[in-house]
Amino acid sequence: MKKIYIFIIVIILLLLYSCSNKTLDVSDLEKSNIAVDCDNINVTVQENTIKSSKENITLVLKNKTEYEYFYDLYFELEVELDNQWYKVPFNKNHEFNDIGLLLKGNGVSNEEIELSKYFSDLPDGKYRIAKNFYLDGAKTIVVGLFNINKQS
Repeated sequence: MKKIYIFIIVIILLLLYSCSNKTLDVSDLEKSNIAVDCDNINVTVQENTIKSSKENITLVLKNKTEYEYFYDLYFELEVELDNQWYKVPFNKNHEFNDIGLLLKGNGVSNEEIELSKYFSDLPDGKYRIAKNFYLDGAKTIVVGLFNINKQS
């Protein structure tokens, strides 16, 4: 009887281990078409490296102009695989609050993102958050980079 319990525990541990080493399959992902060319707004991720997608990240948004930019809470997450950026799909039941925010001229704002609200367990890798900003109807896309490293 004791051997059966040990066998069951070993099987459960193997299943848990295989789930924790998840990778993203390129064939399931859509290539990114984002062209980043904005010098007016700077987005950085305060936490350069996190251990898990269960952690929150904080975006630091800096407007380097005198103009006011509008933005919202929507973002896209992308992962770099084989020197190419790919969109990471959201969980099926994700939602964004539809509110407009203002980034004042020469202003700084922080935005906290709860990754686990939008994504399943993400594997180790290099990621970027893409945000849209608007000025006089023109859209500008900026990105902030961060890493997930479960070993750090």
